[in-house]
Amino acid sequence: MWLLGAAFLAVGVLLTSQPARAISASDLSGLEVVGHHWSTAIRTPNKMLGVKNPEMGRWIVIRFSAKSPQNQALLFANDFLLKYSHADGKEDRATVDAIAAMEDPHFINAFNAANVPRVTVGQGQIYFALAAYLEGDVDKIEIYRTGLAAPLTYQVGTQRLFSVYVTTNQGEAAVAKAAPVIKQAGFDVFTSVKLAPQTTGNTIHYMQHAEAQARKLAQALESGLGLTFELKKCELVSEMDIVVWLGKPAGQ
Repeated sequence: MWLLGAAFLAVGVLLTSQPARAISASDLSGLEVVGHHWSTAIRTPNKMLGVKNPEMGRWIVIRFSAKSPQNQALLFANDFLLKYSHADGKEDRATVDAIAAMEDPHFINAFNAANVPRVTVGQGQIYFALAAYLEGDVDKIEIYRTGLAAPLTYQVGTQRLFSVYVTTNQGEAAVAKAAPVIKQAGFDVFTSVKLAPQTTGNTIHYMQHAEAQARKLAQALESGLGLTFELKKCELVSEMDIVVWLGKPAGQ
């Protein structure tokens, strides 16, 4: 996600006259996790991945950096698998149900959650994200790649904070003021200044299971920043529980 406002770009596809060629996840070198967050839903341009009960399990969105051996390379979500154990010691697996290309370690383009999810990546340094459903008692995962026996171990912890993405067209100062208020209210917060220039007013978009949290957030922001917000059920392409728009004042 993190592509907000009046329009969004196509899913992780680089326009070119040359056809993309598939690579295996094992062809990536220097694979590292650069961060993760939790969400009760993943909204793609044509599909919705939700949860029945956020207390039982949520979507983990894991961001990676790696190096690709070729340009116009197709990277498949099915080449990755998560292995883990529950609190009672029972071993389990999770498939990767969506994949997204990234412009940098922080900005996720729209997820692809097709029957066989894939994205096109360039050569050299790349960033991408995977989404998988994990139960609430999972605190450590092993990330396996097709063609490699050794996994990448990653500690996810058992804390499942609701995720908030706050973006503005009013410059860095606006999100710099909002971010600590959101964090203090108990949310995992991400910021940008990528809100469409024509957007006005302050809006909080929330996923289905995050309405109560959105109202809690609205109260915190209204108290901390002196702003008023319109709350809307989220219809954005997003992998966050809550998206906050800090738009320019109406009439500007």
